[in-house]
Amino acid sequence: MPDALQHSMTILDWMEQTGLGVWVATSTYGYYIGLGFHSVGLAMLVGAVTVIDLRLLGAVRGISIEALSNFVKFAWWGWVINAVSGVVVFFSEANKAFYHNMFRWKMLAMVIGMISTIILDRTVLRPAALNPSIATSGNAKLQAVASLILWFVVITTGRMMAYTE
Repeated sequence: MPDALQHSMTILDWMEQTGLGVWVATSTYGYYIGLGFHSVGLAMLVGAVTVIDLRLLGAVRGISIEALSNFVKFAWWGWVINAVSGVVVFFSEANKAFYHNMFRWKMLAMVIGMISTIILDRTVLRPAALNPSIATSGNAKLQAVASLILWFVVITTGRMMAYTE
């Protein structure tokens, strides 16, 4: 590669041209394997957080407050799968994704959603194991509603990336 061209390559171009980026973008199944893992990770993450939120809102009663911390651990495993697979898929279309407004909104909502989950775990779930009345407080319900909205935004903006430019 000529020096002038090498110096003009961005990190996004480099990502797309790595072996991983090329394989995911050009192989018959690479993109779909990455997207499949991304969907499973998101389902684990959002599914667990949704169960927590619905329990705090009183819609799901058969799960003890003490058990909800285990759902947070499951959500973190989903996040790890989602993050790794998201990077894999990102490498295949780094320029397109990075400059897409929906991608930026998705990443913002994802970061805020994860922070929200950490705060919910530390301020509601862990203390509620000792004092269950905390889980029915207005603050807990407000956090649960905010969490549901954030994860809805993550999913919606992620899907909108496929249909908007």
